[in-house]
Amino acid sequence: MSKSSFIPKLAYGTRDFLAGSAFSKREVESSLARLFELWGYKEVVTPTFEYLDIFDSSTLSEQAFKFFDREGNALVLRPDMTSPIARLASTRLKQERLPKRVSYIANVFRYEQAQAGRQCEFYQAGVELLGSSSASADAEIVALAVQTVKTAGIDDFKISLGHVGFLNGIIEEAGLGEKEKDRVRMLISRRDLADLEQMLANARISKESKKALLEVMFLHGGVQLLDKARAMSEHPLSHKALDNLGEIYSMLEQYGVTGNIDFDLGLIRNLSYYTGIVFEAIPPAWAFPSAGADAMIT
Repeated sequence: MSKSSFIPKLAYGTRDFLAGSAFSKREVESSLARLFELWGYKEVVTPTFEYLDIFDSSTLSEQAFKFFDREGNALVLRPDMTSPIARLASTRLKQERLPKRVSYIANVFRYEQAQAGRQCEFYQAGVELLGSSSASADAEIVALAVQTVKTAGIDDFKISLGHVGFLNGIIEEAGLGEKEKDRVRMLISRRDLADLEQMLANARISKESKKALLEVMFLHGGVQLLDKARAMSEHPLSHKALDNLGEIYSMLEQYGVTGNIDFDLGLIRNLSYYTGIVFEAIPPAWAFPSAGADAMIT
């Protein structure tokens, strides 16, 4: 093949932004940066790549683009921004007064099947409220998420709230083994009802626990759902999670955003560092989340 006939190809899972789309992208990013600043979140910028060990405990490391530096250290293109912010909080921000509000707008990289709305390189804009585990902090983040989606130009959407503790309570009450617990969380996070049914059919747990674990994936609706869920488990972890969600919802009423809020108690993350509420926004015409977040201990 002659040099004159060579046509360079775009790398798998990436895209070019031409003049019009590049301008629109920058406009949205600028609007979000202003919104975050207005709410008191100061922008930070972290490196595009990090040492692999800060992601090693995360299932995201399986999707990461990995490479080695000249000294043989394992590095990774950041697959999300939560771990880099946690690393920043434990080092450079360790002496800062808490709570600390930070924001970011960054590209992230995950090796996965490219599809509409999701590629190997994509962009995240978000905030982290460090050093507070209060319901008011969670409510602030959710209310800001509502405004963020609207600022991005999306009006028809719901933000679904869940809580990791609710499922954890049901799992503990069932008496599952450690490997079984992990598999249940993984299957529910993937909404894999068929495999979950098959697994529970062979599990040595009560019929009531099997029923509760299967029903979790269908617990989606308005605030009245919390009362229905309370009857599904007697475990303190589950009841504490529901109390927390109820308190957050009351605060969201004060923010005036409950018209965009519902609940999904089957919404979890199969990542160990998430410990509290989880949420995501999926506009009706989309097949993937436009916004999402999770509470974690840092």
